[in-house]
Amino acid sequence: MPTTTSLSEQDVAVLRVVVQGHPDRKLTKSGRNINTHVSALTVSEIQVALGLSENTIINCIAHLVSVDLIASGRELPSLWGRLTGRPEQWYVWATEQGKCWLDDVKSAANRPENSRLENFKDELSNIAELLDFLGFTIAPDGVGLALTGLFSGYKPAEMASYIILCTLALDVKEAEDRLDVLMNIFSHGITVIEALRTLRDKGHIRNDIYDNDTNAIIGVIKIESEQLNWVERVLSDPLLKNNGSHSHVMRIASSNLYSKT
Repeated sequence: MPTTTSLSEQDVAVLRVVVQGHPDRKLTKSGRNINTHVSALTVSEIQVALGLSENTIINCIAHLVSVDLIASGRELPSLWGRLTGRPEQWYVWATEQGKCWLDDVKSAANRPENSRLENFKDELSNIAELLDFLGFTIAPDGVGLALTGLFSGYKPAEMASYIILCTLALDVKEAEDRLDVLMNIFSHGITVIEALRTLRDKGHIRNDIYDNDTNAIIGVIKIESEQLNWVERVLSDPLLKNNGSHSHVMRIASSNLYSKT
């Protein structure tokens, strides 16, 4: 059985949704895909639940299937369905091993030191409030990304830090060569770094995450020859890709302190 560290944060988030299953759908599988009365989901349903890109979810499903935490199968249309052009439908569902693995994780989460896993709703509010305090407004795609991070044990301030980094990088990319906008982004970034240092000193951000994020923020906002290389490095994260696109980057937040027009 895989360990927690062998699964990415997206893998765990997808597994949680698949284990919950569809409340009203029960499929009976026979033959090679034997799973009687499974509560199955489609990729699009998982995408709606998590707000991740289709490509990211498919990659997670492939990994989870390979370690036998979930299974997949196709439902062929009826004869009439085939005659009318109805396509076959691909479903995924949790295996018994997947359910047991998640139960073990939940048992650990119920221990006092890990009780924060039960407070996702409050922690999402904390992320939004912290971003607002630092001059950013979280977007719907940012909520999905934040939830994925919380599922994997990141602290609210750490997710806020990552969202800010990605937002600054996308803003620099969209600003192109407009020096006035780039200077405003630089000023905002410096203010953010000072705030993140305070959060680090108070234990809200772990040292390694603080070091990585602030180093990347400096690379993104500093107007020099390597700036765009830093931007592309940050924006290459698969979590930021929308609908399986390798080029389109989701906007997960926006700045309230400078204009990009």
